[in-house]
Formats: sequence, C-alpha cells, structure tokens
Amino acid sequence: MRTTLALILFFIGNMTYSQVIVEDVNINEIENLAYCQVVASGNMFSNKVKINIDYGQHEKKFGKTNSSVKNKDGKAIKFNSVFDAINFMANNGWKLIDAYPLTTDAFGGKKHVYHYTFEKIGFFN
Repeated sequence: MRTTLALILFFIGNMTYSQVIVEDVNINEIENLAYCQVVASGNMFSNKVKINIDYGQHEKKFGKTNSSVKNKDGKAIKFNSVFDAINFMANNGWKLIDAYPLTTDAFGGKKHVYHYTFEKIGFFN
C-alpha cells in the first residue's frame, strides 16, 4: 500500500510544474509556446548572473525588454549561477536542447553572453 501511494505521489509530482513567470506572464500557461531561450550574462558588481527569458514577447519600451524572471510574489529571482537557472527551468517543465556562447567587445573588454534553448516538455506529445 505504501509503495502504491508513493508511486502515485511521485507521478503526480512529476506531472505538475510550478510557474515560470517572465514579468507578469506564466509562460507555462501559454498554449502555443513550444520553445524559449534563456540568456545569461554576468552582473558587473555581483557574483550572481543576470537571466532573461525570450519567448517571443514584445518589448515594453524602446531598448527595454520584458524578460526578467519573477516569483509568484512578483519579485525578481536572483540566480546563483547559470546552472541554478537551468535547473529552475528543468524543474518547471522545460528541457534543454541547445546551448551556445556569444562573445562581444563591450566597453574595452570582452563580454560573454550564454544562450540556452529550451523546449516545453510534453508540447509535441
């Protein structure tokens, strides 16, 4: 009986996902959304990384993107590392399918920006 109950709870837990809120939009609830891209860059004055998610949303204002990740209370999530963000996405129903870095010369130095493409688990099933 305990084994059966444990298996039921395990499968229910794996079928339900939390929320991935980009600004005020839970992207897990967007019906036709199959892919998104996590863009990670270092913060100049912090050891945390800056994470933005591009799912095809419109920009709010010129040069200002609507892409920071927030919790259910509307506060920005601070990720400790890129893998903290990748695990966050995996735990919320997204599968990593591609990753690549881009390096640019910015303000006299090199800036590394990492791109991770995710697919919504179960979208094509």
